[in-house]
Amino acid sequence: MSENFPLRLCADGVDVTSASAVVLVRTGEGQFHLGLVRQAEPPESVLHFGWHRQLHDEPLRKTVCPNNDAVLSSAVIVLPLDPLVDEALRLLARRVARKHANRWSDIAYGFGPTDATFDHSTAEPTTAEAAFTCATFILAMLRSVGVRLLDITRWRTPTDEDVHWQRTIGELLLNWIHRHIHGDLERVKARVERDIGSIRFRPTDVAGAAFCHPNKWPVAVTDVELHAEMLCARLPWGSSPSPPTSA
Repeated sequence: MSENFPLRLCADGVDVTSASAVVLVRTGEGQFHLGLVRQAEPPESVLHFGWHRQLHDEPLRKTVCPNNDAVLSSAVIVLPLDPLVDEALRLLARRVARKHANRWSDIAYGFGPTDATFDHSTAEPTTAEAAFTCATFILAMLRSVGVRLLDITRWRTPTDEDVHWQRTIGELLLNWIHRHIHGDLERVKARVERDIGSIRFRPTDVAGAAFCHPNKWPVAVTDVELHAEMLCARLPWGSSPSPPTSA
């Protein structure tokens, strides 16, 4: 039986009252994108990092239906946060959105390791050379309010597929910067060369961790793999689901 997207999910056995959530969208056969639902009241608002210097803040409907056509396979997974942490995250997300979203921002794309957070007053990354993927941007936002979701000391060693992905994305990034922001080229080129072979955190990893009880955070890769596999199975590529009525 086909499902209406986005799916509305939360961790089993956890009393979830948070407004904050992650939204996982399948954008290709083997590609996912991740965003942060920062406002639950209609219209739900999603903050997501799309590409180099491109942070978006938009209604959930646009995130899961970017071409105003069929809704992409997607899921909204509520984060089981303490109410005060949830409030702090939503406030920070609103400030980051006002500072950086829907304009040419200073936030860089990169797939290397980072311990950066976002300053609550300035909404700026706390590390000058911070660079993010869509997934590590969400991790940084959570770290900024004291939530460490993933344990990098218990993560998978980078695979050949991870390195191939990093090289492919790195080449696309450099070619794009060469065409659009030539002044960033040398700095980003050095970062790409340095970061190939880094630990990779997939959007499905972060979404899968949202299913784990907060008492288990930060979680190991073995804690999220089954949840990630479930999400991959429930969010097929190539389906044509009906548009949701609540997004």
